[in-house]
Amino acid sequence: MARVQLMVLVVVSASLAVPLRADNTYSGVVTGALCAAHGMKCPAHHDLRRTELPVIFEAPSMAIALANLPQAFLARWAGDSARVIGSTLFDRVIVTARRLEIKQNNTWTTVFDDGNVIDDMGHRVPLSKAVETHDGKWVCPRCADMMRQHHNHR
Repeated sequence: MARVQLMVLVVVSASLAVPLRADNTYSGVVTGALCAAHGMKCPAHHDLRRTELPVIFEAPSMAIALANLPQAFLARWAGDSARVIGSTLFDRVIVTARRLEIKQNNTWTTVFDDGNVIDDMGHRVPLSKAVETHDGKWVCPRCADMMRQHHNHR
């Protein structure tokens, strides 16, 4: 029910003529909205692709929903540190991401930039054309085709 309410809030906010604030940078951990509401990050067994709306959790009490990225895209990095640059609505509750960076192995990697997904091979593809694979990765259509062909030849 909370997911439906948040989605209604996102749709309503997108339709309002509320001016966006200038780009800001926010850092936190990718976690579920319900866990963030309780002031913590999700335990390892939570599957954010299916159970909770993923958010960027800035301790101790701020959770940021990304209005322009699919739930499954952000869920891939559950538990990882994240840095998002974007414009805010409603006092930092909702951010329209311009860039999303994920920290893995002490290195920041850009995974979304100005409407484009950047896959593990470094290919830039518009989010609308990116393909979600069976293991939750988002890749360019050519890589997705190659993965399917490889999987079918086993």
